[in-house]
Amino acid sequence: MDCITPLERADIPGVAQLFQIVMRRSTTQTPLSLQTYIEQLYLESPWRDESISSLVFKRDGRVSGFISALSFPLTLQGTRIRAAIGGNFMIDPALANPLAGPRLLKMFLAGPQDVSYTDTANANARKMWEGLGSVSIQPYALQWLRVIRPSEFALIMSSQKKAIAGLAILAKPLSYLIDHTLAAIPKSPFYRERTHLNAKEMTTLELLEALRTFTARYALAPEYTESSLAWVIKHAEEKLEYGPLRKIALYTADHILQGWFLYYPNAGNVGRVLQLGATQRTARAVLSHLFSDAREQGSLALLGRMEPEYVQQLASQNCVFVHRGSSLMVHSKNTDIVNSLHRGDAFFTRLEGDWWTKLQGDTFKDGE
Repeated sequence: MDCITPLERADIPGVAQLFQIVMRRSTTQTPLSLQTYIEQLYLESPWRDESISSLVFKRDGRVSGFISALSFPLTLQGTRIRAAIGGNFMIDPALANPLAGPRLLKMFLAGPQDVSYTDTANANARKMWEGLGSVSIQPYALQWLRVIRPSEFALIMSSQKKAIAGLAILAKPLSYLIDHTLAAIPKSPFYRERTHLNAKEMTTLELLEALRTFTARYALAPEYTESSLAWVIKHAEEKLEYGPLRKIALYTADHILQGWFLYYPNAGNVGRVLQLGATQRTARAVLSHLFSDAREQGSLALLGRMEPEYVQQLASQNCVFVHRGSSLMVHSKNTDIVNSLHRGDAFFTRLEGDWWTKLQGDTFKDGE
């Protein structure tokens, strides 16, 4: 018999095993650390709302499908609204029921939240979301790529091809020299542009104050408290796939905040930007400092999600825009919410989705 029920603690081992099969394509024993993480993320969130629950599809009592629902507080024109992030949408490939996925998603979207969204929808998930009345927010489907060390970046890409991997290794010393030279030439697209700003490692409280100040001008914005933001940052710092998380605030000489960035440098490879805060006036300087910091940390390139407000500054800083397969899908009866995203009048970074969780790419081992 098939049924859909809210996630309970007793379901965690089955959900973790399903995650291993679907998301990690592994049939090995499920690490206890994965079970613990899923429980903490979906049953112990600081925004826990009993009426908005992750959902489990069961066949004869066995977990065969799952969609997570992470409650998240947003404000629309200063009024608090309830949001639910729907992620880790998965169905057991052995389950012979083509309606299981649509049923799970339909029940999730029918919840009491004002808006449902996911920023990690693949092509199949996107079709299901669209079939149930959701819309794709096109600007956020794009990502920007900024190459920082072009020669080393080219070698990393080349080394993935076995036929020339050996040559790539031999060429590495020369690539250092080329990249150093390009960074020192003012008219080079890879020039290391210096800024007048002073950098400082951010505390959670400083980040909270910055968010409250800088997001006030947006129609749609997140609503963090110190404890909830600390919880998110703790999870983001535990995600080790791309190395340690850097949290940098930028100030003028008289200590006026100009912006900030949170990112994983991923030394020797492509770093990932989690959040960027700036104004139209300060965006170029903040981006310049980000790229300079990434160079010092050993990043070969940086990848970040499209920031509609900063598209001109990103383009002028020699960023290219790419689509890497995931989409931002939004479902809401409130057209003001959807329209604010369409026109870019929203502070909506990777920190406001679920990309920062370890379930998006990280690994789990027993003993963690």
